[in-house]
Amino acid sequence: MAVTGIGAVSAAGRDVRELRSMLGSPERVFAANRRHDFLDIDVSVGEVNDGWFAVHEHDELDCSTGRLCLAAAREASADARERGGGDPDGLALGTSTGGQDNNERVVF
Repeated sequence: MAVTGIGAVSAAGRDVRELRSMLGSPERVFAANRRHDFLDIDVSVGEVNDGWFAVHEHDELDCSTGRLCLAAAREASADARERGGGDPDGLALGTSTGGQDNNERVVF
């Protein structure tokens, strides 16, 4: 097994190139949170640009975390093809607290 393509979407950038650039930069990626304005406390988080969310045709499966994962998966697949690979046999992905805003709406 080999990693043939990578993709990333984060507050530090919409793709791997932007993420790599930000890793060596002193620029802040955390700011006041606009998605948790229902909380009665100040929250400082990294936000992604609304244009970075992937578009798909499966409304029943729609959530912001899934759309970000799909954007990163599409980048990884394109990266693999650019390196001479074919369609991937598998996909490994990770996320941290994606979708946490949905959990907080229920609790708060």
